[in-house]
Amino acid sequence: MMQKQEQQHTQDYSDKWIYFGVAALAAFMGTLDSSIVNVALPTLSKEFNADVDVVSWVALSYILTMAALLLVGGKLLDVWGERRQFVIGFTLFTIGSGLCAFSVSIYMLIFSRAFQALGGAVLMSSNQGLIARGFPPHQRGRILGIVGTVVSVGLASGPVLGGFLIEHLGWRSIFWINLPIGAIAIMYSMRNLANNPSATKEYKFDWRGSIFMIVGLGAFFLGVNLWTDYGWRSPMVFGPVLGSLVIMGIFIHNELRVPNPILNLTLLRIRYFSLSSLCAFLAFVGLMSNTILMPFYLQNVQGFSPQILGLFMMTVPLSMLLIAPFAGWISDKIGTRIPATIALGILAVGLYMLSSLDRSASHFEIVWHLFIVGFGMGMFGSPNTNAILSAVPRSYVGVASGFNALMRTSGITFGIAISVIMFTFFRDTYSEGKALSEAAQFMAGISPAFKVASLIILVALILSVFRGKKPNHE
Repeated sequence: MMQKQEQQHTQDYSDKWIYFGVAALAAFMGTLDSSIVNVALPTLSKEFNADVDVVSWVALSYILTMAALLLVGGKLLDVWGERRQFVIGFTLFTIGSGLCAFSVSIYMLIFSRAFQALGGAVLMSSNQGLIARGFPPHQRGRILGIVGTVVSVGLASGPVLGGFLIEHLGWRSIFWINLPIGAIAIMYSMRNLANNPSATKEYKFDWRGSIFMIVGLGAFFLGVNLWTDYGWRSPMVFGPVLGSLVIMGIFIHNELRVPNPILNLTLLRIRYFSLSSLCAFLAFVGLMSNTILMPFYLQNVQGFSPQILGLFMMTVPLSMLLIAPFAGWISDKIGTRIPATIALGILAVGLYMLSSLDRSASHFEIVWHLFIVGFGMGMFGSPNTNAILSAVPRSYVGVASGFNALMRTSGITFGIAISVIMFTFFRDTYSEGKALSEAAQFMAGISPAFKVASLIILVALILSVFRGKKPNHE
Protein backbone atom coordinates (compact mmCIF):
# COMPACT_ATOMS: atom_id res chain seq x y z
CA MET A 1 0.00 0.00 0.00
CA MET A 2 2.80 2.42 0.95
CA GLN A 3 4.70 1.53 -2.22
CA LYS A 4 1.64 2.22 -4.37
CA GLN A 5 1.13 5.55 -2.63
CA GLU A 6 4.80 6.45 -3.17
CA GLN A 7 4.47 5.67 -6.86
CA GLN A 8 1.49 7.99 -7.02
CA HIS A 9 3.51 10.74 -5.39
CA THR A 10 6.35 10.21 -7.89
CA GLN A 11 3.92 10.61 -10.75
CA ASP A 12 2.52 13.79 -9.21
CA TYR A 13 6.01 15.27 -8.77
CA SER A 14 6.91 14.81 -12.47
CA ASP A 15 5.26 18.15 -13.38
CA LYS A 16 6.82 20.03 -10.47
CA TRP A 17 8.36 22.87 -12.52
CA ILE A 18 5.01 23.56 -14.15
CA TYR A 19 3.54 23.85 -10.66
CA PHE A 20 6.37 26.18 -9.68
CA GLY A 21 5.76 28.43 -12.70
CA VAL A 22 2.08 28.85 -11.86
CA ALA A 23 2.72 29.41 -8.15
CA ALA A 24 5.46 31.96 -8.83
CA LEU A 25 3.28 33.82 -11.35
CA ALA A 26 0.36 33.95 -8.90
CA ALA A 27 2.62 35.20 -6.10
CA PHE A 28 4.20 37.85 -8.33
CA MET A 29 0.88 39.16 -9.66
CA GLY A 30 -0.63 39.40 -6.17
CA THR A 31 2.29 41.18 -4.48
CA LEU A 32 3.04 43.46 -7.44
CA ASP A 33 -0.60 44.57 -7.61
CA SER A 34 -0.84 45.39 -3.91
CA SER A 35 2.41 47.39 -3.86
CA ILE A 36 1.62 49.18 -7.15
CA VAL A 37 -1.84 50.34 -6.03
CA ASN A 38 -0.52 51.98 -2.86
CA VAL A 39 1.62 54.30 -4.99
CA ALA A 40 -1.47 55.39 -6.95
CA LEU A 41 -3.57 56.50 -3.96
CA PRO A 42 -2.54 60.19 -4.01
CA THR A 43 -3.19 60.33 -7.77
CA LEU A 44 -6.60 58.69 -7.33
CA SER A 45 -7.49 61.24 -4.65
CA LYS A 46 -6.89 64.07 -7.12
CA GLU A 47 -8.44 62.25 -10.10
CA PHE A 48 -11.76 61.59 -8.38
CA ASN A 49 -11.63 64.59 -6.02
CA ALA A 50 -12.02 62.23 -3.06
CA ASP A 51 -10.82 62.52 0.53
CA VAL A 52 -7.98 60.33 1.74
CA ASP A 53 -10.29 58.29 4.01
CA VAL A 54 -12.42 57.37 0.97
CA VAL A 55 -9.47 56.64 -1.33
CA SER A 56 -7.90 54.39 1.30
CA TRP A 57 -10.77 51.96 0.68
CA VAL A 58 -9.26 51.22 -2.73
CA ALA A 59 -6.61 49.32 -0.77
CA LEU A 60 -8.79 48.28 2.17
CA SER A 61 -11.59 46.76 0.07
CA TYR A 62 -9.04 44.44 -1.53
CA ILE A 63 -7.39 43.49 1.76
CA LEU A 64 -10.64 42.89 3.67
CA THR A 65 -12.26 40.86 0.90
CA MET A 66 -9.19 38.72 0.38
CA ALA A 67 -8.70 38.14 4.12
CA ALA A 68 -12.29 36.93 4.50
CA LEU A 69 -11.91 34.46 1.62
CA LEU A 70 -8.42 33.02 2.16
CA LEU A 71 -9.40 29.95 4.16
CA VAL A 72 -12.28 29.10 1.82
CA GLY A 73 -9.96 29.62 -1.15
CA GLY A 74 -7.42 27.19 0.29
CA LYS A 75 -10.11 24.58 0.91
CA LEU A 76 -11.27 24.84 -2.72
CA LEU A 77 -7.82 23.70 -3.87
CA ASP A 78 -8.38 20.43 -2.02
CA VAL A 79 -11.87 20.13 -3.54
CA TRP A 80 -11.45 21.43 -7.10
CA GLY A 81 -7.90 20.41 -7.93
CA GLU A 82 -5.12 22.50 -9.42
CA ARG A 83 -6.38 23.34 -12.92
CA ARG A 84 -9.86 24.53 -12.00
CA GLN A 85 -8.60 26.44 -8.98
CA PHE A 86 -5.99 28.50 -10.79
CA VAL A 87 -7.95 29.03 -14.00
CA ILE A 88 -10.84 30.46 -11.95
CA GLY A 89 -8.44 32.49 -9.79
CA PHE A 90 -6.57 34.05 -12.71
CA THR A 91 -9.85 34.68 -14.56
CA LEU A 92 -11.48 36.52 -11.65
CA PHE A 93 -8.32 38.54 -11.00
CA THR A 94 -8.01 39.51 -14.67
CA ILE A 95 -11.68 40.50 -15.01
CA GLY A 96 -11.39 42.51 -11.79
CA SER A 97 -8.33 44.30 -13.16
CA GLY A 98 -10.30 45.24 -16.29
CA LEU A 99 -13.16 46.58 -14.17
CA CYS A 100 -10.67 48.67 -12.17
CA ALA A 101 -9.21 50.13 -15.37
CA PHE A 102 -12.68 51.04 -16.67
CA SER A 103 -13.83 52.63 -13.38
CA VAL A 104 -15.50 56.01 -13.80
CA SER A 105 -15.91 56.81 -10.10
CA ILE A 106 -14.05 56.13 -6.88
CA TYR A 107 -16.88 53.92 -5.65
CA MET A 108 -16.83 51.81 -8.81
CA LEU A 109 -13.08 51.42 -8.33
CA ILE A 110 -13.55 50.32 -4.71
CA PHE A 111 -16.15 47.72 -5.79
CA SER A 112 -13.90 46.55 -8.64
CA ARG A 113 -10.99 46.10 -6.24
CA ALA A 114 -13.20 43.92 -4.02
CA PHE A 115 -14.11 41.83 -7.10
CA GLN A 116 -10.43 41.60 -8.03
CA ALA A 117 -9.76 40.30 -4.50
CA LEU A 118 -11.99 37.27 -5.22
CA GLY A 119 -9.36 36.08 -7.66
CA GLY A 120 -6.55 37.27 -5.43
CA ALA A 121 -7.85 35.16 -2.54
CA VAL A 122 -8.09 32.03 -4.71
CA LEU A 123 -4.52 32.53 -5.97
CA MET A 124 -2.77 33.69 -2.79
CA SER A 125 -4.40 31.02 -0.63
CA SER A 126 -3.30 28.23 -2.96
CA ASN A 127 0.12 29.02 -4.42
CA GLN A 128 2.02 27.52 -1.48
CA GLY A 129 -0.32 24.52 -1.46
CA LEU A 130 0.49 24.04 -5.14
CA ILE A 131 4.19 23.84 -4.25
CA ALA A 132 3.42 21.26 -1.55
CA ARG A 133 1.47 19.18 -4.07
CA GLY A 134 4.07 19.50 -6.81
CA PHE A 135 7.36 18.94 -4.96
CA PRO A 136 8.63 16.17 -2.66
CA PRO A 137 9.24 17.15 0.98
CA HIS A 138 13.03 17.32 0.67
CA GLN A 139 12.77 20.03 -2.04
CA ARG A 140 9.90 22.16 -0.76
CA GLY A 141 11.92 24.51 1.42
CA ARG A 142 14.23 25.54 -1.44
CA ILE A 143 11.32 26.09 -3.84
CA LEU A 144 9.32 28.04 -1.26
CA GLY A 145 12.44 30.16 -0.78
CA ILE A 146 12.56 30.90 -4.50
CA VAL A 147 8.85 31.81 -4.45
CA GLY A 148 9.69 34.07 -1.50
CA THR A 149 12.28 35.74 -3.72
CA VAL A 150 9.60 36.28 -6.38
CA VAL A 151 7.38 37.89 -3.72
CA SER A 152 10.22 40.20 -2.70
CA VAL A 153 10.77 41.19 -6.34
CA GLY A 154 7.05 42.02 -6.61
CA LEU A 155 7.14 44.11 -3.45
CA ALA A 156 10.34 45.92 -4.41
CA SER A 157 9.45 46.59 -8.05
CA GLY A 158 5.83 47.65 -7.43
CA PRO A 159 6.53 51.23 -6.26
CA VAL A 160 9.11 51.82 -9.00
CA LEU A 161 7.00 50.34 -11.82
CA GLY A 162 3.84 51.98 -10.47
CA GLY A 163 5.44 55.41 -10.36
CA PHE A 164 6.71 55.03 -13.93
CA LEU A 165 3.37 53.84 -15.32
CA ILE A 166 1.32 56.50 -13.52
CA GLU A 167 3.63 59.28 -14.63
CA HIS A 168 3.82 58.25 -18.30
CA LEU A 169 0.60 56.31 -19.01
CA GLY A 170 -1.84 57.34 -16.27
CA TRP A 171 -3.24 55.47 -13.26
CA ARG A 172 -5.39 53.10 -15.33
CA SER A 173 -2.24 51.53 -16.76
CA ILE A 174 -1.42 49.87 -13.43
CA PHE A 175 -4.54 47.72 -13.95
CA TRP A 176 -4.24 47.32 -17.74
CA ILE A 177 -0.87 45.66 -17.24
CA ASN A 178 -2.57 42.72 -15.51
CA LEU A 179 -4.70 41.83 -18.54
CA PRO A 180 -2.05 40.33 -20.87
CA ILE A 181 -0.27 38.69 -17.93
CA GLY A 182 -3.56 37.24 -16.69
CA ALA A 183 -4.49 35.93 -20.15
CA ILE A 184 -1.14 34.13 -20.43
CA ALA A 185 -1.57 32.69 -16.92
CA ILE A 186 -5.08 31.40 -17.73
CA MET A 187 -3.95 29.66 -20.93
CA TYR A 188 -0.82 28.25 -19.27
CA SER A 189 -2.85 26.84 -16.37
CA MET A 190 -5.51 25.33 -18.62
CA ARG A 191 -2.88 23.61 -20.75
CA ASN A 192 -0.42 22.39 -18.14
CA LEU A 193 -2.06 21.89 -14.74
CA ALA A 194 -3.58 18.53 -13.84
CA ASN A 195 -7.31 18.16 -13.26
CA ASN A 196 -7.24 15.99 -10.16
CA PRO A 197 -9.72 17.16 -7.50
CA SER A 198 -9.52 15.35 -4.17
CA ALA A 199 -13.29 15.33 -3.72
CA THR A 200 -15.52 12.56 -5.08
CA LYS A 201 -18.86 13.11 -6.80
CA GLU A 202 -20.58 12.40 -3.48
CA TYR A 203 -18.62 15.17 -1.75
CA LYS A 204 -20.80 17.97 -0.34
CA PHE A 205 -19.03 21.29 -0.01
CA ASP A 206 -19.67 23.13 3.26
CA TRP A 207 -21.30 26.23 1.78
CA ARG A 208 -22.97 27.15 5.07
CA GLY A 209 -19.65 27.08 6.89
CA SER A 210 -18.10 29.11 4.07
CA ILE A 211 -20.70 31.86 4.49
CA PHE A 212 -20.21 31.95 8.27
CA MET A 213 -16.44 32.10 7.78
CA ILE A 214 -16.53 34.87 5.16
CA VAL A 215 -19.00 37.07 7.06
CA GLY A 216 -17.32 36.46 10.41
CA LEU A 217 -13.79 37.20 9.24
CA GLY A 218 -14.94 40.14 7.12
CA ALA A 219 -16.67 41.77 10.10
CA PHE A 220 -13.71 41.09 12.36
CA PHE A 221 -11.12 42.60 10.01
CA LEU A 222 -13.40 45.58 9.36
CA GLY A 223 -13.56 46.30 13.10
CA VAL A 224 -9.78 45.95 13.50
CA ASN A 225 -9.13 48.31 10.58
CA LEU A 226 -11.49 50.93 12.06
CA TRP A 227 -9.84 50.57 15.49
CA THR A 228 -7.12 53.12 14.75
CA ASP A 229 -9.62 55.72 13.52
CA TYR A 230 -12.38 55.43 16.12
CA GLY A 231 -10.87 53.69 19.17
CA TRP A 232 -11.98 50.35 20.59
CA ARG A 233 -14.92 51.88 22.53
CA SER A 234 -16.65 53.08 19.37
CA PRO A 235 -19.70 51.10 18.15
CA MET A 236 -18.03 51.24 14.72
CA VAL A 237 -15.34 48.98 16.17
CA PHE A 238 -16.81 46.77 18.89
CA GLY A 239 -20.04 46.25 16.92
CA PRO A 240 -18.40 44.39 14.02
CA VAL A 241 -15.92 42.63 16.34
CA LEU A 242 -18.61 41.35 18.73
CA GLY A 243 -20.78 40.35 15.79
CA SER A 244 -17.88 38.47 14.25
CA LEU A 245 -17.25 36.55 17.50
CA VAL A 246 -20.88 35.40 17.57
CA ILE A 247 -20.74 34.35 13.91
CA MET A 248 -17.43 32.54 14.39
CA GLY A 249 -18.95 30.68 17.36
CA ILE A 250 -21.73 29.51 15.03
CA PHE A 251 -19.07 28.60 12.46
CA ILE A 252 -17.20 26.39 14.95
CA HIS A 253 -20.46 24.70 15.97
CA ASN A 254 -21.18 24.05 12.29
CA GLU A 255 -17.68 22.69 11.60
CA LEU A 256 -18.01 20.14 14.40
CA ARG A 257 -21.21 18.76 12.90
CA VAL A 258 -20.68 18.61 9.13
CA PRO A 259 -18.86 15.69 7.44
CA ASN A 260 -16.63 17.91 5.21
CA PRO A 261 -15.85 21.10 7.15
CA ILE A 262 -14.06 24.08 5.65
CA LEU A 263 -11.57 23.89 8.51
CA ASN A 264 -11.03 20.51 10.08
CA LEU A 265 -10.56 21.64 13.67
CA THR A 266 -8.53 18.53 14.47
CA LEU A 267 -5.70 20.12 12.46
CA LEU A 268 -5.32 22.68 15.23
CA ARG A 269 -4.47 19.83 17.61
CA ILE A 270 -1.29 19.23 15.61
CA ARG A 271 1.12 21.30 17.69
CA TYR A 272 3.65 21.67 14.88
CA PHE A 273 0.94 23.13 12.63
CA SER A 274 -0.79 25.39 15.17
CA LEU A 275 2.40 26.84 16.72
CA SER A 276 4.03 27.38 13.33
CA SER A 277 0.90 29.23 12.20
CA LEU A 278 0.92 31.35 15.36
CA CYS A 279 4.59 32.17 14.77
CA ALA A 280 3.70 33.41 11.27
CA PHE A 281 0.97 35.62 12.72
CA LEU A 282 3.26 37.17 15.35
CA ALA A 283 6.12 37.65 12.89
CA PHE A 284 3.94 39.77 10.61
CA VAL A 285 2.52 41.70 13.59
CA GLY A 286 6.07 42.68 14.52
CA LEU A 287 7.23 43.36 10.97
CA MET A 288 4.42 45.86 10.37
CA SER A 289 6.03 48.24 12.85
CA ASN A 290 8.82 48.68 10.32
CA THR A 291 6.44 49.03 7.38
CA ILE A 292 4.23 51.63 9.09
CA LEU A 293 6.62 53.59 11.33
CA MET A 294 9.91 53.73 9.41
CA PRO A 295 8.51 56.00 6.67
CA PHE A 296 7.53 58.50 9.39
CA TYR A 297 11.03 58.32 10.89
CA LEU A 298 12.71 58.75 7.52
CA GLN A 299 10.51 61.68 6.44
CA ASN A 300 9.74 63.51 9.70
CA VAL A 301 12.96 62.87 11.65
CA GLN A 302 15.59 62.50 8.92
CA GLY A 303 13.84 64.87 6.51
CA PHE A 304 14.10 62.61 3.45
CA SER A 305 12.03 63.22 0.34
CA PRO A 306 9.45 60.57 -0.62
CA GLN A 307 11.73 59.33 -3.42
CA ILE A 308 14.75 58.87 -1.14
CA LEU A 309 12.48 57.39 1.53
CA GLY A 310 11.32 54.77 -0.98
CA LEU A 311 14.90 53.81 -1.80
CA PHE A 312 15.71 53.26 1.88
CA MET A 313 12.54 51.21 2.39
CA MET A 314 13.56 48.90 -0.48
CA THR A 315 16.35 47.60 1.80
CA VAL A 316 14.00 45.16 3.56
CA PRO A 317 12.52 43.41 0.49
CA LEU A 318 15.94 43.34 -1.20
CA SER A 319 17.58 41.66 1.79
CA MET A 320 14.65 39.22 1.94
CA LEU A 321 15.24 38.51 -1.74
CA LEU A 322 18.88 37.64 -1.08
CA ILE A 323 18.38 35.28 1.86
CA ALA A 324 15.08 33.53 1.03
CA PRO A 325 16.44 30.84 -1.36
CA PHE A 326 19.31 30.03 1.02
CA ALA A 327 16.89 29.77 3.97
CA GLY A 328 14.70 27.35 2.04
CA TRP A 329 17.71 25.21 1.09
CA ILE A 330 18.87 25.11 4.72
CA SER A 331 15.41 24.01 5.91
CA ASP A 332 15.52 21.10 3.44
CA LYS A 333 18.87 20.01 4.88
CA ILE A 334 18.45 20.41 8.64
CA GLY A 335 14.69 20.82 9.14
CA THR A 336 12.44 23.83 9.55
CA ARG A 337 12.42 24.55 13.29
CA ILE A 338 16.07 25.60 13.78
CA PRO A 339 16.38 28.09 10.88
CA ALA A 340 12.93 29.56 11.60
CA THR A 341 13.78 30.03 15.29
CA ILE A 342 17.17 31.62 14.54
CA ALA A 343 15.47 33.90 12.02
CA LEU A 344 13.02 35.14 14.64
CA GLY A 345 15.97 35.96 16.89
CA ILE A 346 17.58 37.99 14.10
CA LEU A 347 14.29 39.76 13.39
CA ALA A 348 13.86 40.63 17.08
CA VAL A 349 17.40 42.06 17.19
CA GLY A 350 16.77 44.05 13.99
CA LEU A 351 13.59 45.65 15.33
CA TYR A 352 15.31 46.47 18.61
CA MET A 353 18.15 48.08 16.64
CA LEU A 354 15.60 50.28 14.87
CA SER A 355 14.52 51.61 18.28
CA SER A 356 18.04 53.03 18.77
CA LEU A 357 17.93 55.21 15.64
CA ASP A 358 17.72 58.96 16.23
CA ARG A 359 18.18 62.15 14.24
CA SER A 360 21.97 61.75 14.21
CA ALA A 361 21.90 58.24 12.71
CA SER A 362 24.02 57.86 9.58
CA HIS A 363 22.72 56.55 6.28
CA PHE A 364 24.79 53.40 6.77
CA GLU A 365 23.26 52.78 10.21
CA ILE A 366 19.73 53.07 8.83
CA VAL A 367 20.41 50.73 5.90
CA TRP A 368 22.25 48.25 8.13
CA HIS A 369 19.42 48.08 10.66
CA LEU A 370 16.81 47.66 7.91
CA PHE A 371 18.97 44.96 6.31
CA ILE A 372 18.95 42.96 9.57
CA VAL A 373 15.13 43.19 9.73
CA GLY A 374 14.79 42.00 6.13
CA PHE A 375 17.40 39.28 6.66
CA GLY A 376 15.50 37.91 9.65
CA MET A 377 12.12 37.96 7.91
CA GLY A 378 13.54 36.50 4.71
CA MET A 379 15.19 33.68 6.64
CA PHE A 380 11.97 32.98 8.55
CA GLY A 381 9.43 32.86 5.70
CA SER A 382 10.17 29.74 3.67
CA PRO A 383 11.21 27.43 6.57
CA ASN A 384 8.10 28.34 8.57
CA THR A 385 5.81 27.96 5.56
CA ASN A 386 7.43 24.60 4.85
CA ALA A 387 6.74 23.63 8.46
CA ILE A 388 3.04 24.52 8.15
CA LEU A 389 2.54 22.64 4.89
CA SER A 390 4.54 19.61 6.05
CA ALA A 391 2.62 19.32 9.32
CA VAL A 392 -0.64 18.17 7.68
CA PRO A 393 -1.56 15.19 5.48
CA ARG A 394 -1.23 15.71 1.72
CA SER A 395 -5.01 15.92 1.27
CA TYR A 396 -5.09 19.01 3.54
CA VAL A 397 -2.28 21.08 1.99
CA GLY A 398 -4.82 23.40 0.32
CA VAL A 399 -6.54 24.36 3.55
CA ALA A 400 -3.12 24.57 5.28
CA SER A 401 -1.95 26.98 2.57
CA GLY A 402 -5.11 29.04 3.01
CA PHE A 403 -4.73 29.04 6.79
CA ASN A 404 -1.13 30.21 6.48
CA ALA A 405 -2.23 33.03 4.17
CA LEU A 406 -4.96 33.94 6.68
CA MET A 407 -2.40 34.09 9.52
CA ARG A 408 -0.16 36.28 7.38
CA THR A 409 -2.97 38.68 6.48
CA SER A 410 -4.25 38.70 10.07
CA GLY A 411 -0.78 39.56 11.29
CA ILE A 412 -0.52 42.42 8.81
CA THR A 413 -3.93 43.77 9.83
CA PHE A 414 -3.27 43.52 13.57
CA GLY A 415 0.29 44.77 13.11
CA ILE A 416 -0.87 47.95 11.41
CA ALA A 417 -3.40 48.65 14.17
CA ILE A 418 -1.01 47.84 17.02
CA SER A 419 1.84 49.89 15.49
CA VAL A 420 -0.35 52.97 15.14
CA ILE A 421 -1.83 52.57 18.63
CA MET A 422 1.58 52.02 20.29
CA PHE A 423 3.11 54.96 18.44
CA THR A 424 0.23 57.29 19.38
CA PHE A 425 0.19 56.13 23.02
CA PHE A 426 3.93 56.55 23.62
CA ARG A 427 4.13 59.83 21.68
CA ASP A 428 1.26 61.39 23.62
CA THR A 429 2.49 60.01 26.97
CA TYR A 430 6.08 61.23 26.65
CA SER A 431 5.22 64.53 24.92
CA GLU A 432 2.47 65.67 27.28
CA GLY A 433 3.34 68.99 28.89
CA LYS A 434 6.71 69.22 27.09
CA ALA A 435 7.74 71.65 24.40
CA LEU A 436 9.23 69.11 21.99
CA SER A 437 10.06 69.57 18.33
CA GLU A 438 8.12 67.56 15.74
CA ALA A 439 11.09 65.24 15.25
CA ALA A 440 11.40 64.67 19.01
CA GLN A 441 7.70 63.87 19.28
CA PHE A 442 7.99 61.27 16.54
CA MET A 443 11.02 59.68 18.20
CA ALA A 444 9.12 59.58 21.53
CA GLY A 445 6.53 57.35 19.87
CA ILE A 446 8.58 55.37 17.38
CA SER A 447 11.42 54.15 19.58
CA PRO A 448 9.34 52.35 22.29
CA ALA A 449 6.95 51.04 19.62
CA PHE A 450 9.86 49.21 17.98
CA LYS A 451 10.81 47.74 21.36
CA VAL A 452 7.27 46.40 21.79
CA ALA A 453 7.50 44.87 18.31
CA SER A 454 10.78 43.22 19.29
CA LEU A 455 9.11 41.70 22.38
CA ILE A 456 6.30 40.32 20.19
CA ILE A 457 8.90 38.58 18.02
CA LEU A 458 10.57 37.14 21.14
CA VAL A 459 7.23 35.55 22.08
CA ALA A 460 7.14 33.99 18.62
CA LEU A 461 10.70 32.73 19.14
CA ILE A 462 9.71 30.96 22.38
CA LEU A 463 6.72 29.34 20.65
CA SER A 464 8.98 28.25 17.80
CA VAL A 465 11.34 26.50 20.20
CA PHE A 466 8.47 24.48 21.66
CA ARG A 467 6.68 23.63 18.42
CA GLY A 468 8.02 20.08 18.67
CA LYS A 469 8.92 17.67 15.88
CA LYS A 470 7.34 17.55 12.45
CA PRO A 471 4.69 14.80 12.06
CA ASN A 472 5.46 12.20 9.42
CA HIS A 473 2.60 12.19 6.89
CA GLU A 474 4.60 11.30 3.81
